[in-house]
Amino acid sequence: MSGFRVAMDIGGTFTDAVAYDECTGQYSAGKASTTPGELSVGGHPL
Repeated sequence: MSGFRVAMDIGGTFTDAVAYDECTGQYSAGKASTTPGELSVGGHPL
C-alpha cells in the first residue's frame, strides 16, 4: 500500500508543512505566517 504522509508544525511565528509521497519518494514543503488568533487564515496557502 502506498500513500502520502503529511506533517505540520504550528509555531509562534511560522506554520510549516511537509508532504511525502511514499510511492515516488518525492516531498513538498511549505511555510506560512502563523496567526495565533485564527490559525486558518495565516499567511499564504501552503
